[in-house]
Amino acid sequence: VIGAARRVGRAVALELARAGCEVSFTSNTSSADADSLTAELDARGAMGRRWTLNLDDSAAVEQWGAAAARDLPQLRTLVL
Repeated sequence: VIGAARRVGRAVALELARAGCEVSFTSNTSSADADSLTAELDARGAMGRRWTLNLDDSAAVEQWGAAAARDLPQLRTLVL
C-alpha cells in the first residue's frame, strides 16, 4: 500500500490485514504514524515490509520498484 501511514491508506492496509493478507507499505514523513501501523500489523501477524519513500523523487521510486520486485516475489496487489 503506497502511503499507508495515515488516512485512507492506513484504513486499506488494516482492512487487508483483517482479510488475512500480509501487508507491506510505504510512508514518507509520517514516521510516528508508520510506527503505529507497523505495530498494529505486527500484532495481527500481517506485517510484510515497510519502506520510506518520497513519491516526488522519481529515482527513489524506481529504486523502490526494483527492490519491491526483488524482495516481494509473491506480490499480487499494489494499492496506490
